[in-house]
Amino acid sequence: MIESPSTLAEHAYVCLADDHLIFSDIRHDRYQCLDRHNTQVALRLFPDLPSSDIAQCPSTDQEQMRHIALALTKVGLLADAESDGKASIPVQIPTPTESFVSNRTTAKPRPGHYVSFLKATISASAKYRFKSLQRIIGEVERRKKKQASFVPRAPHQLLELVTIFHRLRPYYVREYLCRFDSLALIEFLAHYRQFPKWVFGVTGEPFTAHCWVQDENCVLNDTVDFVRRFTPIMAF
Repeated sequence: MIESPSTLAEHAYVCLADDHLIFSDIRHDRYQCLDRHNTQVALRLFPDLPSSDIAQCPSTDQEQMRHIALALTKVGLLADAESDGKASIPVQIPTPTESFVSNRTTAKPRPGHYVSFLKATISASAKYRFKSLQRIIGEVERRKKKQASFVPRAPHQLLELVTIFHRLRPYYVREYLCRFDSLALIEFLAHYRQFPKWVFGVTGEPFTAHCWVQDENCVLNDTVDFVRRFTPIMAF
């Protein structure tokens, strides 16, 4: 019988979206989604997740729960006895209530912005071509920890820079892809020591995944109406 909560592998994240347990594995850059029945059983493994009506099952098949736990461990989502794990605490970010609107500022690109934009887009393209998602996220987190504490948050400057990025984006000929565009924006803002959140979200029915950039409650490269369809699973 499983008596203690399961711990996630360091490279894994989990959330409950539309009554489905969904896992993100950044080491292999993939998602795993459990169906409703298996979610009902497996939720007992993750007491830190928000309660849901689906979790109020009066009895749970212990053998099935053990089988699910072993399967999740086998694919590397749960920590095994020989490795350290982490609690399945849901990602904590403000609920988005505001979408970025470029016409709030008249900021115009200057020569330095063109250079920073080019470096950011080339860097984002190269990282996605040659680096794993786990390594990309690790670099984003380390840079933020190293620099963010030395620079006061400047919302007005941030919005001006986001405006400039959106005005330059059409000049970089590449089809929109949420991961690329979010990383390129993050790389661009990092040139000016601005470090918003890179948020990944999922839906359960049907399963979909998306990511965006968010500062406090403001979505910087998408709309509130769209991103609120997604349950955040990780943020960096």
